[in-house]
Amino acid sequence: MKPDNIIAKFKRYVDQYVSERSCRGMRGYEDGLVDFVPRCALDSFWVAENVEGVLLGREDWIKDSTSTIQRGYIQVFSILVYMSQPQHISLFTGESIHDGLLPLRETPHAFSEAAEKSIFEEFEKEQWKFCPFLFDTEGRGKPHKRHLPPLQIIPIIAKEQIKHSGATYDHRVCVFRVTLHSLCFNQEEVVFKTYYGEDPEVVQTYENEVNMYTQLDAQPTLYDSLSVIRYFGSFEIPGRRTVILEYARGGNLKSFFESCPPPLARSDRVLFWNSLMDLLGGLHAIHNLKETQGGKGSWGLRGTHQDIRPQNILVCPDQSGNVYAAKFKFVDMGTGHIRRSRNQGMELNADDNWGNGMYSAPEAYRDHGDSRAIRWESDVFSLGAVASEALVWTRWGEYGRDLYQKDRVIETRMSRLKGGFHEGSFHDGDPDGPCLLNSVETWLQRASSFAGEESH
Repeated sequence: MKPDNIIAKFKRYVDQYVSERSCRGMRGYEDGLVDFVPRCALDSFWVAENVEGVLLGREDWIKDSTSTIQRGYIQVFSILVYMSQPQHISLFTGESIHDGLLPLRETPHAFSEAAEKSIFEEFEKEQWKFCPFLFDTEGRGKPHKRHLPPLQIIPIIAKEQIKHSGATYDHRVCVFRVTLHSLCFNQEEVVFKTYYGEDPEVVQTYENEVNMYTQLDAQPTLYDSLSVIRYFGSFEIPGRRTVILEYARGGNLKSFFESCPPPLARSDRVLFWNSLMDLLGGLHAIHNLKETQGGKGSWGLRGTHQDIRPQNILVCPDQSGNVYAAKFKFVDMGTGHIRRSRNQGMELNADDNWGNGMYSAPEAYRDHGDSRAIRWESDVFSLGAVASEALVWTRWGEYGRDLYQKDRVIETRMSRLKGGFHEGSFHDGDPDGPCLLNSVETWLQRASSFAGEESH
């Protein structure tokens, strides 16, 4: 077959493949859909016979090898063929501009003043269709703060904004439910959490979140415990930074309390509490990010979440359909802090990254100055506060949980917490005093006595 015929055949193949499989995605700043060609489509077309047909089908045959192209230049070759200029493949193989270096961001210096400059300029314009952002489909590792050109196509089929649990950054942090093309990623539904702008506080929150997930991701057994939302990577374009996370179909624990009735059967209560207490495994992973094998004096990494509350615990429904068997998972690591800690040495305090006030520990009280000595125990207090609401909910449902919160608000308004960041908390703001609110003790005693009666 003549090379021109193969070029025409390839163009028809691309158009048909894109149309039949709906290969369309979105660019970084745009929500409009544009065509892209996944790598698997190129690998299927460029069998040796087709490559050789292009290379050897001309009188001035192209002096590059089929094996070289198939091993590292399939995308480069495809773009040149689509441009009807395959003879210029030697410009790329000669400079080792292989598929792994795409998308090409500028003309190579060696050709910046040469006649071939126009070839590279046209290549830069045509390449985007063949260079979609592929995430982790070929075992190359998750993208970590990957810098994407704004023109690169992300294989997003659909994107819908969902409510973000944080109330701090309003429009500067948005969360999207995203459907990705199945040919580009094996997890079709994910969450894009996007941070907008260059405000230092927002950028730092993004950095905190990515750094925490990156360290958690290094723990091979973490996702087996199912207690931290799965992290798929992160990418950046100018003015936007995005964290890619698992999509939890069941919403968060707050919406779970609001929409589900309390479990009546003992077996359902056991399922619910087992699932909720599995969060302790995630908390242990956050607090012990990297353990060292060395003895006394060796270093490890310790973390704190600092924003544990029902809104930051996501719900992943169980396949059985039993709502009480759902898996609960921590999310939102933007207020987290990672610090080095010496093995068997003095525990260092975490930086206070201003998590929520209602569920925070007494040492995180900050209405009249800085917080005191935030450590891993502060997260344990917060999870205990969530568990206390869960206990009340199992007895009286959302109606009871709401009354429990209102009683705490009333009591804190009669203390030094009045009008401050910690109204409705579980303590009086005094880490050196009695601390726990009377209303908390009263509600938990009532709920515990009911639970004791039910167990008989």
